[in-house]
Amino acid sequence: MDVDVDALLLRLHDRRNVNIVESVPADEMLALIRMAQIVFQSQPMLVEVPPPVTICGDIHGQYSDLLRIFDTIGYPPATNYVFLGDYVDRGSHNLETIALLFCYKIKYPKNFYLLRGNHETSITNAIYGFQQEIARRYGDHRKDINGMWGAFNIVFSQMPIAGLIGGRILCMHGGLSPNLTSLDQIRQLPRGWYDPPNNQGIMMDLLWADPDSRITGWQTSPRGCSYLFGDDVIIQMTALLNIDMVVRAHQVVQDGYEINGTQKLVTVFSAPNYAGQFDNAGAVMFVERSLRCMFLQFPPLNTRSLPPKAPLANSSPPVFQESTKPATQSEQEPKQEVKSEDKPSPSEKTASHNKSTTTKPKDETKVKTSSDVDKELSGSDASLSRK
Repeated sequence: MDVDVDALLLRLHDRRNVNIVESVPADEMLALIRMAQIVFQSQPMLVEVPPPVTICGDIHGQYSDLLRIFDTIGYPPATNYVFLGDYVDRGSHNLETIALLFCYKIKYPKNFYLLRGNHETSITNAIYGFQQEIARRYGDHRKDINGMWGAFNIVFSQMPIAGLIGGRILCMHGGLSPNLTSLDQIRQLPRGWYDPPNNQGIMMDLLWADPDSRITGWQTSPRGCSYLFGDDVIIQMTALLNIDMVVRAHQVVQDGYEINGTQKLVTVFSAPNYAGQFDNAGAVMFVERSLRCMFLQFPPLNTRSLPPKAPLANSSPPVFQESTKPATQSEQEPKQEVKSEDKPSPSEKTASHNKSTTTKPKDETKVKTSSDVDKELSGSDASLSRK
């Protein structure tokens, strides 16, 4: 069967619908999965995306926060998006989240890009909530390719692993790899693996690696897989790959985004009040045609607005600017248009700073690793520490 994507989008956007099984029956969900798989297979492992575009980090089944992003920034195709992975696990509405994202991918394949995260692998989403949610809500307890969970992991295996914006900004979920010397290596990566082969290599690192400004070079990651890499690696590899910047997700950052001290790497995390147990903001990153970059924060609901901070600028593109928009209880204000000018329009009632000031990046923001998150959420160590 084929899915009427427009009709399904209307149902998914109806806030009164609280039962995913009624909104999306099992046969329709499976058909949606197959349609998404065809679209992913038609596009390369390294998708090349022209600016302007909005970059979103981890969502983790926080469906109301995903809708909040769309309500505030705009819906495709008027707004183009790149999501950096980790759509499922941890949150309580993984199925609504992935169904909505698949609908937009199917409807607008060249305006809406979904990269694979480490939670879009079977070894991870079998543990951290996605498989259990499918079993609880659809009554499908099968743990093989014949069930819904298996079908999701088949389509996850076809997702692109990285994106290249304007030929200059490399996006992935995790981080860099000591084995990566050319973007062509990403283009040539195989599809169809549920989990990275042998738990090593470029694919593993693109999903799992983390920056660490306290070290030099490469070190084994405390996650139990992949690597940590220092600022020297960021500088060397951006030059080697002929790019200006790396944008990744994978770690909870207090302000929703964090700019590395080199100003050549940004972490974006888009799930505010992560897992209901952290007071972090979420954020998204705008990349304009000129490759100027701006950030919009989403404070946790029912909290005061985050204070504005000084902007960051760079002498060469991309240039960082910041736009901090206070949250409201209803999030019903008109959608905000991202302007290409240096100053917001009068209608943008934001506490934003758009000066051309150059400042040192903040270094006091605490970055929570996956090990930290697992310990705080579960009280015990996992065999592979994961976020």
